[in-house]
Amino acid sequence: MLSPKHLPLAASAALGAFALASPPAHATFIEQTLHGFCSQAAPLCQDNGTITPTTLNPPVFGFTRSPDSNNNLTTPTFELVYLIPDVPSTNSLLSFTATGTHTGLTTAQTETLFSTTPWTSGDLLSYLGLAQTGGPNNPLDAFLPSTRQEELAAGLALSSGYFVFDANFGSVTFGAGTDPTFTTSASVPLGTVILGLIEGAAPNSVQDATANSAALIVDAPGQPPPPPLPEPATLTLLGTALAGLGVALRRRRSA
Repeated sequence: MLSPKHLPLAASAALGAFALASPPAHATFIEQTLHGFCSQAAPLCQDNGTITPTTLNPPVFGFTRSPDSNNNLTTPTFELVYLIPDVPSTNSLLSFTATGTHTGLTTAQTETLFSTTPWTSGDLLSYLGLAQTGGPNNPLDAFLPSTRQEELAAGLALSSGYFVFDANFGSVTFGAGTDPTFTTSASVPLGTVILGLIEGAAPNSVQDATANSAALIVDAPGQPPPPPLPEPATLTLLGTALAGLGVALRRRRSA
């Protein structure tokens, strides 16, 4: 057990581990990932560092970058993705369109079902067969717990994954007054997650993606927002800090 005089040392070791920890390979892109927002007032709809709830259905929303520019992007085109809960299975038969503003294609685009086999494991880009050249990872467990919380609160059966619908909206230029915004033609199921991908010049490549903590989720009115889910980079730093603390304690005991 640590004595009181050892506690400051342990705390310092933990802080030092955070300060000295090397970021993961994709961390340089975390500062320039997409973030979702609502483009008209709705309860709970703001980018608060977690998956962003919106009670407006169909939602009116948009995406911005941080910093808000096309920095580090090459001929970017915007892919709008809807993760539709796979329960009930009839959700795969949904038909709806989305319309973009400040996008290369401004007419209504049909959101197309990627596969009748839902996404139930691994990373989203792997499921879509896309190569990742930048941006954060998007594993299933970054989204599914929030969807299940919505379903549980509404007394619905819990989903095990998502039917993935997507459409490409052409070129985008991020900046004040030019960030892309979207409307959807029809309501989507409770717990639906909406996110964006930036495709690059290389075929089937993604150079920027929605940070998993900043996607939008369709929330029931009056229901608390989903709990925060740490991003992969945050978990990596936390693990490194705890490992550093353990090493410091072992060395202290040996001394």
